[in-house]
Amino acid sequence: MYGIPVIRRCLSLEIPLRSTSQGSQIPFPDNNILRQAGVKIIAIDAFTASQLASTSSGGTVISDADALKITVNCLDDRNIVIANQLPYYNLISTYNNGVIREFKPFNLIVQKSFIQINASITASQFAVLNIIYEITP
Repeated sequence: MYGIPVIRRCLSLEIPLRSTSQGSQIPFPDNNILRQAGVKIIAIDAFTASQLASTSSGGTVISDADALKITVNCLDDRNIVIANQLPYYNLISTYNNGVIREFKPFNLIVQKSFIQINASITASQFAVLNIIYEITP
């Protein structure tokens, strides 16, 4: 399975970066698809304004400069930290030779996963993650 993931299903998760101060933790928005039983996350791709002009709701995508200042934290259904302070920049396939960051399949707990701001960023931006997943019986 490692290499280029086969996209079985995917969805975009738009995370509004409402707080811009260092140390802020911004939870992922609730998503009924990701809460379904049997949904396993297999890869995550991220975007900046260089790859995506705007969010589907017309919001401003995070700038390249600010993408260096945030990290991603993901927990699974056993409260195991799957991604701890993973630099957002590492999830941008365009800047990593086209490699989409794969994970051993896990059940994401949306309510306990968040973006952390590690240095002040510009207000009113969105972090955009493309979540690649599969549904297992």
